[in-house]
Amino acid sequence: MAQDIPGVAVRAFESQQLALDAVRALSDGGFSTEQISIVVPNPADPEQIPSEEEMEVGRMGSLEVVTDENVPFGEGISVGSTGILVPNLGAVVGGPLAVAYAHQPDAAIDELLEDLGATDEEIDEVEGAIAQGLTVVVVAAGSSRDEAQGILNKVGA
Repeated sequence: MAQDIPGVAVRAFESQQLALDAVRALSDGGFSTEQISIVVPNPADPEQIPSEEEMEVGRMGSLEVVTDENVPFGEGISVGSTGILVPNLGAVVGGPLAVAYAHQPDAAIDELLEDLGATDEEIDEVEGAIAQGLTVVVVAAGSSRDEAQGILNKVGA
């Protein structure tokens, strides 16, 4: 079920550094890190996953960060110091998508994005970017969707 005030901003980035720059810009713009998720498609090396310090968060939504080694979390899911590793998708770091995967580990990304209020076009954009191996930032922005999208577009320009 979509949220009452749908508003999801999404943007694909060629590099994780640009994605992290976008997270910082969103934070500076008043968005909470609990609203922001990064999707890193199938990282070949766990070191490629943004660190907690890079995300500048101590918690990921209601999901406590585990700072030691990865801990099993459901079938095929691990909660680590930076996010959740989802089979056949990659790392989901922070925000509403990480929390959603913690509660629904078998859900497809399109289902979770729809639950956040994403349009079909936004869902297609995220799925296409992930298929291309791009890092994606997703913001559950509600009525501030246009503002969040403007920040993402400015960083990605």
